[in-house]
Amino acid sequence: MKDIFLIFKGKATGDVKIDGTLKDLNYGGDIAVKGFCSELNFSGVDYTFDDTVVTLSNGNLLFNLVGVKDHRTNSKGMISIGRLSLSDLSNIGADLLIRADDLMLLNTEQKDFDIFWG
Repeated sequence: MKDIFLIFKGKATGDVKIDGTLKDLNYGGDIAVKGFCSELNFSGVDYTFDDTVVTLSNGNLLFNLVGVKDHRTNSKGMISIGRLSLSDLSNIGADLLIRADDLMLLNTEQKDFDIFWG
Protein backbone atom coordinates (compact mmCIF):
# COMPACT_ATOMS: atom_id res chain seq x y z
CA MET A 1 0.00 0.00 0.00
CA LYS A 2 2.92 2.38 0.64
CA ASP A 3 3.78 2.32 -3.08
CA ILE A 4 0.26 3.58 -3.92
CA PHE A 5 -0.79 5.79 -0.99
CA LEU A 6 1.26 8.32 0.95
CA ILE A 7 -1.75 8.86 3.25
CA PHE A 8 -4.55 6.36 3.84
CA LYS A 9 -6.75 6.97 6.87
CA GLY A 10 -10.31 6.87 8.12
CA LYS A 11 -12.64 4.55 10.02
CA ALA A 12 -14.59 1.59 8.70
CA THR A 13 -17.22 -0.48 10.47
CA GLY A 14 -19.53 -3.20 9.26
CA ASP A 15 -20.22 -6.89 8.94
CA VAL A 16 -18.44 -9.09 6.41
CA LYS A 17 -19.43 -12.70 5.72
CA ILE A 18 -16.58 -15.03 4.73
CA ASP A 19 -17.08 -18.59 3.49
CA GLY A 20 -15.55 -21.11 1.09
CA THR A 21 -12.18 -22.84 1.03
CA LEU A 22 -8.84 -21.11 1.51
CA LYS A 23 -8.20 -21.40 -2.23
CA ASP A 24 -11.62 -20.01 -3.14
CA LEU A 25 -12.82 -17.56 -0.48
CA ASN A 26 -16.12 -15.79 -0.93
CA TYR A 27 -16.70 -12.66 1.10
CA GLY A 28 -19.03 -9.75 1.10
CA GLY A 29 -20.82 -7.19 3.19
CA ASP A 30 -21.55 -3.53 3.67
CA ILE A 31 -18.99 -1.27 5.31
CA ALA A 32 -19.63 2.25 6.63
CA VAL A 33 -16.64 4.51 5.93
CA LYS A 34 -16.14 7.75 7.88
CA GLY A 35 -13.44 10.42 7.71
CA PHE A 36 -11.64 8.75 4.81
CA CYS A 37 -8.81 10.61 3.15
CA SER A 38 -5.89 9.54 1.02
CA GLU A 39 -2.99 10.92 -0.96
CA LEU A 40 -2.03 9.04 -4.08
CA ASN A 41 1.71 8.64 -4.49
CA PHE A 42 1.76 9.12 -8.27
CA SER A 43 -0.50 12.21 -8.36
CA GLY A 44 0.64 14.11 -5.26
CA VAL A 45 -2.97 15.11 -4.50
CA ASP A 46 -4.65 14.51 -1.16
CA TYR A 47 -8.38 13.78 -1.30
CA THR A 48 -11.12 13.68 1.31
CA PHE A 49 -14.30 11.70 0.75
CA ASP A 50 -17.81 12.10 2.09
CA ASP A 51 -18.92 9.50 4.62
CA THR A 52 -20.57 6.63 2.79
CA VAL A 53 -21.36 2.92 2.77
CA VAL A 54 -19.37 0.69 0.42
CA THR A 55 -20.14 -2.87 -0.58
CA LEU A 56 -17.39 -5.49 -0.38
CA SER A 57 -17.94 -8.33 -2.83
CA ASN A 58 -15.27 -10.94 -3.62
CA GLY A 59 -12.28 -8.65 -3.77
CA ASN A 60 -14.10 -5.56 -5.01
CA LEU A 61 -15.16 -2.41 -3.20
CA LEU A 62 -18.28 -1.05 -4.90
CA PHE A 63 -19.59 2.46 -4.29
CA ASN A 64 -21.63 5.20 -5.91
CA LEU A 65 -22.52 8.83 -5.36
CA VAL A 66 -19.57 9.67 -3.12
CA GLY A 67 -18.43 13.29 -2.82
CA VAL A 68 -14.70 13.99 -3.14
CA LYS A 69 -12.59 17.11 -2.59
CA ASP A 70 -8.92 17.91 -2.91
CA HIS A 71 -7.09 20.05 -0.34
CA ARG A 72 -8.20 23.35 -1.94
CA THR A 73 -11.37 25.09 -0.67
CA ASN A 74 -13.34 25.35 -3.92
CA SER A 75 -12.76 21.90 -5.33
CA LYS A 76 -15.49 19.32 -5.61
CA GLY A 77 -16.34 16.17 -7.43
CA MET A 78 -18.67 13.19 -7.28
CA ILE A 79 -17.77 9.58 -7.87
CA SER A 80 -20.93 8.55 -9.70
CA ILE A 81 -20.01 4.89 -9.73
CA GLY A 82 -16.82 3.12 -8.77
CA ARG A 83 -15.08 -0.18 -8.23
CA LEU A 84 -11.74 -0.88 -6.61
CA SER A 85 -10.36 -4.34 -7.23
CA LEU A 86 -8.50 -5.53 -4.14
CA SER A 87 -8.22 -9.24 -4.88
CA ASP A 88 -4.46 -8.81 -5.39
CA LEU A 89 -3.12 -6.04 -3.15
CA SER A 90 0.08 -5.86 -5.18
CA ASN A 91 -2.00 -4.91 -8.23
CA ILE A 92 -4.97 -2.75 -7.14
CA GLY A 93 -7.31 -1.81 -9.97
CA ALA A 94 -9.76 1.08 -10.21
CA ASP A 95 -12.74 1.69 -12.46
CA LEU A 96 -14.30 5.09 -11.66
CA LEU A 97 -16.73 7.53 -13.22
CA ILE A 98 -16.06 10.95 -11.68
CA ARG A 99 -17.87 14.20 -12.38
CA ALA A 100 -15.82 17.15 -11.21
CA ASP A 101 -15.77 20.93 -11.07
CA ASP A 102 -12.20 22.16 -10.56
CA LEU A 103 -10.92 18.96 -8.93
CA MET A 104 -7.11 18.70 -8.91
CA LEU A 105 -5.74 15.61 -10.65
CA LEU A 106 -1.99 16.22 -10.57
CA ASN A 107 0.23 18.08 -8.14
CA THR A 108 3.69 16.92 -9.20
CA GLU A 109 6.89 18.35 -10.61
CA GLN A 110 9.17 16.98 -13.31
CA LYS A 111 11.58 15.68 -10.66
CA ASP A 112 8.73 13.55 -9.19
CA PHE A 113 7.81 11.76 -12.45
CA ASP A 114 9.73 12.60 -15.59
CA ILE A 115 7.05 11.07 -17.85
CA PHE A 116 4.21 13.34 -16.69
CA TRP A 117 3.76 16.15 -14.19
CA GLY A 118 1.47 19.08 -13.60
